[in-house]
Amino acid sequence: NCHFVVYEELTNPNYIKTLLEKINFNKIENIDLNYFKNSNKQKININFSNSIYENANNVIISLAMIETKEAVDNIDEILSVPNLTGVYIGPGDMCASYGLKPQFDVKVGPVYSNIEMIAKKAKENGKIAGIHNGTTDYAKEMIELGYKFVTVSSDFRSMSTHAQNIVNEMKNNEKGKLSSSSY
Repeated sequence: NCHFVVYEELTNPNYIKTLLEKINFNKIENIDLNYFKNSNKQKININFSNSIYENANNVIISLAMIETKEAVDNIDEILSVPNLTGVYIGPGDMCASYGLKPQFDVKVGPVYSNIEMIAKKAKENGKIAGIHNGTTDYAKEMIELGYKFVTVSSDFRSMSTHAQNIVNEMKNNEKGKLSSSSY
């Protein structure tokens, strides 16, 4: 099991550090992991093993979103934040931050050079670099650049594309001609 904490639109490394300190499981004080209260406020024993407490931070992945020019300008400081697992690029928002049309799978301009630079710097700092992609081909290119975490498309886009394919199939009759039906 793994749990993600993604920080969006945070460009200040000190703020990211403060947030990470707050979610660090080992910093939780005055908690008895073996007892919780039920709805009648009676203690119930749930027998957490010590390994849950000792290893909680090993299953928490914390990523700072890098979506703005300011975040790119602060990338060295962001990557130096202790306990930050890595960074995750939102290319559409990054494009907009540079006055460009929002898009995925960017290959030009300052955004692509940022994408290359961030992968390199993340590796140098022992952090994971992640990026959102529009296509599998571009995601594979990003893996070759050094990205360890890639996402492709979105649930909405995948469902919409699949639904449109069904409609298109329904419009074609047995002979491959378009039907005039309401599908």
